[in-house]
Amino acid sequence: MGPWERTFNLSIKTIYMPELDLKNFKSAVSQIADEKGISAEKVMETIEHALAAAYKKDYGKKGQNIEAEFDPETGEAEFQKVKEVVEEDNILTEDEKDEIKELKEENREVPQELKDKVWFNERRHIKLEEAKEQDEDVEPGDELKISLETPEDYRRISAQTAKQVSMQKIK
Repeated sequence: MGPWERTFNLSIKTIYMPELDLKNFKSAVSQIADEKGISAEKVMETIEHALAAAYKKDYGKKGQNIEAEFDPETGEAEFQKVKEVVEEDNILTEDEKDEIKELKEENREVPQELKDKVWFNERRHIKLEEAKEQDEDVEPGDELKISLETPEDYRRISAQTAKQVSMQKIK
C-alpha cells in the first residue's frame, strides 16, 4: 500500500440526527439506486459530498478539504477536515516561490526539483512534525483526518440535506 492510500482517523466527533426517518431514508436510497442503475454506495457517497459541501459553506474556509461520513443505520454524521502530511524539506521557501513566479513570467521552464515541492497551504497541508503529535504513525503523503466540531443546530440542517439529496434525482 502506497502512502497515498493510507488514511488516519482521529477522535472524530459525531452527531445524531433523530429527525431522520431511517427506514424511509434507506428505502429512498435503494429506490434512487435502482432507478439510476447505480449502487446504493454511490448514492450514499453523493449524500456525504452534499453534507460536506453544506458544512463547508456554513462553517468552513476557502481551500479546506472537508469530508462527511454518514451512517444510515444510526443517523450519525461525522465531519473532518483532511490535510496532506508534508515534510518541512519538501515545502517551497519564499525564495523558491519567487523564482517560480519569475520563471513563469518569462515563459521559462520550472526545474523539476521545484515542481516536486509543495506550495504549502495551512488549510490543505500539515507539517509532519505537527501531524506526528496527533498520530505517531503518520508519514509524508498520508492524509490526516481531523475532527471538526459540529454546532448543535447543524444536526437539523444536515438531516434536511441528507433527506433532500436522497429524494432528488441523482445524475
